[in-house]
Amino acid sequence: MEVRKKKRRKKKKWLKWVLLSIPTLFIAAGIAVIGIFGWEMTKETGLLAKSVVKPYEPELPNRTFEEEAWIKLPEPGSQLGDLSIASLDLNYPVVQGTHENELKRGSDIWQGVCYLGKVDMSF
Repeated sequence: MEVRKKKRRKKKKWLKWVLLSIPTLFIAAGIAVIGIFGWEMTKETGLLAKSVVKPYEPELPNRTFEEEAWIKLPEPGSQLGDLSIASLDLNYPVVQGTHENELKRGSDIWQGVCYLGKVDMSF
């Protein structure tokens, strides 16, 4: 009796492994097929992009400008103008820069901000 039970157990174990391995093999085969075809498609797309589609190169006409596009910035420490307060009878020079040496010479304008009389000047 015990011999039959052992045989049945062996059959059940063997049957269990077979039943579990078949779906596992199908899943592994599906992943392999998707991977292979995906890789091939990626290679074909890359080759197509290099051979058929030319890179965009815009035609730029030679342009000449009457005015300079950017204003020439003054050197740090150079005097830009005078700050006058008529009611108090005061007159101070305005210099470029915020370093200690420039501040000793007069009022300053930070580098990178808009200059007097230019667009975007705010008070």
